Amino acid sequence: MTRVMPLRALAGAAVASAMLLGLAAAPAHADTSAPVSTTVVAPRVAAPSAAILALPVLTVGNTGTYVRRVQVMLHIGNTGVFDARTKAAVVAFQKRYALRANGIVGATVWAALIADWRIYLRTPRVAAAAAPVGLLNGEPAASRNRAVTYSLRGVYASAYVGAYYDKRYEAKRRCIVSRESHGYYTVRSANGLYNGAYQMTSSLGVGVTKKMLASVAAEVGPSAAAALMAKLRLTTPNKWSRYWQDRAFWTIFNHGAGAAHWAGGYVNC
Repeated sequence: MTRVMPLRALAGAAVASAMLLGLAAAPAHADTSAPVSTTVVAPRVAAPSAAILALPVLTVGNTGTYVRRVQVMLHIGNTGVFDARTKAAVVAFQKRYALRANGIVGATVWAALIADWRIYLRTPRVAAAAAPVGLLNGEPAASRNRAVTYSLRGVYASAYVGAYYDKRYEAKRRCIVSRESHGYYTVRSANGLYNGAYQMTSSLGVGVTKKMLASVAAEVGPSAAAALMAKLRLTTPNKWSRYWQDRAFWTIFNHGAGAAHWAGGYVNC
């Protein structure tokens, strides 16, 4: 098993600066700033600089500081061990940006990770006092995947696992979230037309609340369902909780029948 050099062993301020990667500046999720509109786009990855070229190539079996930094930028925890879980996360990241999906962190992957991390640092967080609509008004326990975070940042398993959920398309759903918003559930496009993790229009959001009504009513009763859907319609989809955005996606996707809503894009999911 090969251990990579610790950060302090690297010579030159440029290399050390590259390795800092802004990790210490990562804001907490429960931020006190008000959420604002922003546009998340694919990172522009320039040709690797000399500093990035000096970073080690990492693969399964490596351990240490550099592995921890990669894990932090992939939002998978930082054990410092490049294991099968880390490789799978690297492969998913490479596929997202149309890189060679070999699970190896070389110069090109380092450059893409750093660019993606800088986007993450610039993206506003949801204010702690502004709980998402779904959390305020209840998420049906029968279809809530309780193993999934309530955080509005990150590409995770579906928070909704009810009647419209279809595990055959779960990988496709994650690809769509990565492509459309990079896992930022609070974003809104610069022109104000597209909202949330799945970049839905406001009109599509209104439409899906009507389509969800029957299935939600089957779980919580007609009156409660009508109240929940009415409250969702008062806001744009980027202000809905992870659960309601995931549920809206699965309802529109409808076991593949609604896949055309997310056809195309710069990454073909």
